[in-house]
Amino acid sequence: MNKLCIVVLLITCSITANTQFSLEVNAGVERAFVHLKFFKYLDKNNRWSFYSGNNAAVNFDKGKPKFISSNVFAYNFKNGVGISTILIARKNGLHPSAGLLFQKTIRSFYFYFLSTIEPNNIAEQENYVYLVYKHKLSNRIKLVFHNENYISFKKWGYDQSLQRIKVGLETRQMQIGIISETSQTEKSFQTILVNLGFYIKKSF
Repeated sequence: MNKLCIVVLLITCSITANTQFSLEVNAGVERAFVHLKFFKYLDKNNRWSFYSGNNAAVNFDKGKPKFISSNVFAYNFKNGVGISTILIARKNGLHPSAGLLFQKTIRSFYFYFLSTIEPNNIAEQENYVYLVYKHKLSNRIKLVFHNENYISFKKWGYDQSLQRIKVGLETRQMQIGIISETSQTEKSFQTILVNLGFYIKKSF
């Protein structure tokens, strides 16, 4: 319970008047999830930032919901390179780590890369890659393409990789579209999830 209180406190402290946040709901053939994100720059130069991503998902074949909260405190240099500390909360406890990141926006493209390692165990290493492209179709509507890749090597869980592709339309900070998720696990990276469905996302 004390660990849960720490996570709740971190999320609560990040919610201020200038915080950007979004809510996404996804429903596919294999599973459904809800993803709540918070992001805030902590200084005038937009160097220090705090991010909190909270995901609740349920696989239809198992019926048991899973929750994970990823909290990232980062500092970015002018060239896009940055350093970060991360706290991940899930069913098996809290997992602090540190990492290097790179993010860049070039016109309609946004690229983000984060590589982390737990200081207490060098075998626990994670990598995140995001690519977002938005194309303006009219004054009110944009085409959105989102590609997300995740791969981990850790002892507190199975080695795992995840690929997520979303294609949709955005208007007035609302997105709606289709989503494809595939996931592999263990040393052979056997495919354990193929999830096709729809998503809706609202940004505030």
